[in-house]
Amino acid sequence: MYGNIIIVKFIGQEKKWTENLEDIFPSSEIRQYDTLEGVRLYCCPHCSYESRTSLANVQRHVKYKHTKEKNFCCSFCPKRFVDKISMERHKRIHTGEKPFQCHSHNSFGAVKRHIKYKHTGEKPFTCSICQMNFTEKCKLNQHTRTHTGEKPFQCDICLKGFGQSFQLKVHMYNHHEGK
Repeated sequence: MYGNIIIVKFIGQEKKWTENLEDIFPSSEIRQYDTLEGVRLYCCPHCSYESRTSLANVQRHVKYKHTKEKNFCCSFCPKRFVDKISMERHKRIHTGEKPFQCHSHNSFGAVKRHIKYKHTGEKPFTCSICQMNFTEKCKLNQHTRTHTGEKPFQCDICLKGFGQSFQLKVHMYNHHEGK
């Protein structure tokens, strides 16, 4: 976005608009465009974060990462939060409440990892390119391929490459009758 001009790419074509930005997009703060592959991207105006799924993801990102607005206050300590869910999760530190029980894992390490990533919201794996965070290293690796274009899963029949194994399975089913 350059001032009041937004460049939107539609599969190889560029169109420029200078009208009121609010009339064109739901939020003038967030850049929105289609990639050459026809995928719509919503981009944070403050950093390189982008979402391929929804404007709401970027709005949530801006609220949590770039605003200082923290309207939810812990009743036990002075710590403040941007949303009620984060505040309630924090309060468990004071109350000792442990509302989640996991019975599907048979080793202590597996239970510990499961609780750490699935129930605390902790996302310790960060993309070095766009700063997106993930709960698991394998999810980060999958995501990183969207930046690098790496396609490690290759069809043995037609040699087409894919970024994720499920994409190869779908391809095999659709194009090679499940061979």
